[in-house]
Amino acid sequence: MDVVLPQSTETSGKSFQIIIDEGMSENDKKIVIRTLEDVFKMLENLAGVKIKRDYFDRPWCENLDQPYCRPQYYIENCRDPDNEIYAPCIFDLSKKDPKSSYNYYIFIIDKDRVYTLTYIIDENIRDYLVLYPRLYSILGYTLPAISPEGQIYPPPAGIILSIGGLKKSCGPKWPEVLRIIAAHEIGEFSGLPDPNSPYYIGPNHPAAKISHIYLGHCSYEYCAMKQVDVEKGSPTDLIDHAENLLKHNPYMYCKYDLELLRQNLQKLFGKS
Repeated sequence: MDVVLPQSTETSGKSFQIIIDEGMSENDKKIVIRTLEDVFKMLENLAGVKIKRDYFDRPWCENLDQPYCRPQYYIENCRDPDNEIYAPCIFDLSKKDPKSSYNYYIFIIDKDRVYTLTYIIDENIRDYLVLYPRLYSILGYTLPAISPEGQIYPPPAGIILSIGGLKKSCGPKWPEVLRIIAAHEIGEFSGLPDPNSPYYIGPNHPAAKISHIYLGHCSYEYCAMKQVDVEKGSPTDLIDHAENLLKHNPYMYCKYDLELLRQNLQKLFGKS
């Protein structure tokens, strides 16, 4: 393999293990690593922290059949009968790894469909609320490390990014979109969006009445915490959002989410 992996950075002791699908092409690996590094370095400069991160795109044990020793272990052991990957299963496996010294994880999935369960309100019943599961394909899934109020959750925490659908739908624009999706998921990992922001979409916000998918996100046009409905929208919506955001806001977050992000990153990783 000819992928050049970046060196680890110093930190307060908490660190990311970034696991990349072994089946991904060398060129796509380079794009993913470069994109993540751009986002991480921006966040480090923003918050004045150093975030240790190690990248793995190949087995890291001599015995390839040993559990927890290669990226594909997490992928292949979390497939359902339909051959799709249940996202929370990956974090369940990482939590059970007896030798892991990492607090946080980022998993990069290449071509497989990834899903989780969500619960939505049945608006046809007025007297009480009915919550029920729905399966849906995702570009990103996050377990937060910290609450908006600054409460640090016990590990593991982390992010799953699904690249295959992104490449298929966005074509050559997928690296730009990936940058925004990565910023969005790292924001959720860090306790965003700010529920006290005037842009926050709560239950009574007009956007929440349009679709439940906007609930708990940011309404500011040029913020990475804005949600784009990829299920009902088109790839063009996602591409336009990424291009407009990067053009008009180099920091990628609204000022309220940016300040909360800075505070929570310092709580997670300490000031340098």
